[in-house]
Amino acid sequence: MIEDGSARRLAAGMMMVGFEGTEVPRTLAERIAEGLGGVIYFSRNVRDREQVRRLSERLHALSPDPPLFIAVDQEGGDVVRLEDGFSTFPAAMAFGAIGDESLAEACAMAMARELRSVGINMNLAPVLDVNTNPDNPVIGARSYSDDPRLVARMGAAAVRGYGRGGVLAVAKHFPGHGGTNLDSHEILPVVPRVRDIDLDPFRRGMSAGLGAIMTAHVAFSSFSDLPATLSPEILTGLLREEMGFQGMILTDCMEMSAVGGRLRSGEGAVRAIAAGADMVLFSHTLSVQRRVLDALTDAIQKGRLPRERVFQSAARIRALRKAIPGEVAPISGEGPSPREVATRAVTQIRGEGLFPLPGATGRIPRRERGKGWEVTAPTEAIAGRVATWCPGARVVLSTGERGILLFRRGAGTAYESAAFSLRGPYALRPHAHRAGLACTYDSSGPSVSAAMDFLFRGAVAPGRLPVEWGS
Repeated sequence: MIEDGSARRLAAGMMMVGFEGTEVPRTLAERIAEGLGGVIYFSRNVRDREQVRRLSERLHALSPDPPLFIAVDQEGGDVVRLEDGFSTFPAAMAFGAIGDESLAEACAMAMARELRSVGINMNLAPVLDVNTNPDNPVIGARSYSDDPRLVARMGAAAVRGYGRGGVLAVAKHFPGHGGTNLDSHEILPVVPRVRDIDLDPFRRGMSAGLGAIMTAHVAFSSFSDLPATLSPEILTGLLREEMGFQGMILTDCMEMSAVGGRLRSGEGAVRAIAAGADMVLFSHTLSVQRRVLDALTDAIQKGRLPRERVFQSAARIRALRKAIPGEVAPISGEGPSPREVATRAVTQIRGEGLFPLPGATGRIPRRERGKGWEVTAPTEAIAGRVATWCPGARVVLSTGERGILLFRRGAGTAYESAAFSLRGPYALRPHAHRAGLACTYDSSGPSVSAAMDFLFRGAVAPGRLPVEWGS
């Protein structure tokens, strides 16, 4: 039997938690002193670069076994936590549209250096899901492609880039969330089986030096009705024994409804560790985190989580902490810019000769602001609810759908000639009847600026559609 103090320290070491505010709460400091494994930042923890740097410095200093894992979801595109003062590279599918592995590696390295400069040493990326379901509500353009070979190439490049930039990559969501049509934040998706095409990118990532993998809250009925996060057949049998992964397994957030609604939080954490996970993630609720720590401690003390199993996880966590790269080269102005990448990703699906929109070149003033853009005259575009004339053009712009720009020639005509998506190609399927179709892969400032250059200023669309879209 493991002694009480040792059991609690081991339990704390298998937890990663989120917290409120831009300073270190007292309760979090107490957990870190007990041996907490890691923390995760969200937008609620971020004010500016200097504040994040000071926050990380304080957290590392509190850890009895530094460095603490400090993680963030900084995938790029619309899934970023650090914006002001940080580079927002486009979403993964933009890199799939470009198809350049060296660019994907260089951008991951640049992003990693920015994270390390503020004390963050773990990025919950890349997304290695193969998005084979066009109706997938949670992955979509976060995936590089529906082609497993392209996902594997780009994902492995990103893993290498993060490592070169001094940050641990955590690939997600094993064994694959790309074939689902439900959002595991809300409900448990169930698919028939684990497919080889979903596993190939993870194998390639492992070959590239991947040290950590995040689980999927998806049930694969050929194994059981349990989500993969709680399945020993998937985490231990498939990932550990069959695929030979020796790194750390981190769960997706255990407060998501796909698992949180099935089991009391503490019980879910115990089941995940028993299944083969090494660290459980609880992103939001302090009271839940307390219950989880108590439940894990109790399970270790009473042998429900066997000594050998717990020590295996502790060893993997310790090894990954030692694998965090040391000092990295300082950030410089060299390397690809988010705007450059976004410009290379713009993709025209059809409509030769319809773009740029007639008479509109250079006529629309714009300014970027966070994740959107606005037309300063005559009205805001993304937020607008009415059709409006583009200045100097014989084209009507309508923005009734978020992220979809609809254009037609002349006022009052029934013929709608073109649609442009700021959310990737899948959002254009309801507009397949239009003669002109094109897209970017997210609504970040650089991607929207690249879209405006294509639509109104005659820029080319060099991207190639990285998914099967249909006619």
